[in-house]
Amino acid sequence: WDGHVFIFKSDNHEKGNFVGKAPVQVKGVSVERLKDTDISFPADVKDLQAYLHDGGVIYFVVHISNESGHTIYYSVLLPFDIIKLLDKAEGQETKTITLKIFPKEDTLAITRIFLDFIIDKRKQACNLLGHTYSLEDLEKSGVEIECLSIEFSTFGLKKENIGKYFLNRDWY
Repeated sequence: WDGHVFIFKSDNHEKGNFVGKAPVQVKGVSVERLKDTDISFPADVKDLQAYLHDGGVIYFVVHISNESGHTIYYSVLLPFDIIKLLDKAEGQETKTITLKIFPKEDTLAITRIFLDFIIDKRKQACNLLGHTYSLEDLEKSGVEIECLSIEFSTFGLKKENIGKYFLNRDWY
């Protein structure tokens, strides 16, 4: 880990306003041309195992170009995601992860990324030692799902943007 981002309820960084901390890993890559699409990056399997034991990490890769600046990419890796990666990494030293462009100009989106990480990390804490099942796993095993409810909280969203937020994030 390269550090942590500490989240507080307000600009007042008193202990009473502390929400949580998100561990971060940062990698830099020199590139000729910057991309405006998702990227792939090889993550060390031993690192993924360590992130799993710690409850997850927000993984950053920065593409640096001498001609056109830099682009920051990120991937939120929570236990559920890491377990899926490790299940497919048998005998491999690295596993490819997909990273999205980091919304560096959108303060609310950045805040949601870190706050959602903390909330979802807490939801998944009890599953670190057990098996986590996806909806696909349950369906394949014959489990019939009669009802599904998803609870989420957010802030700073306008009513017309809730659908986009709902469709563009991972749910745990």
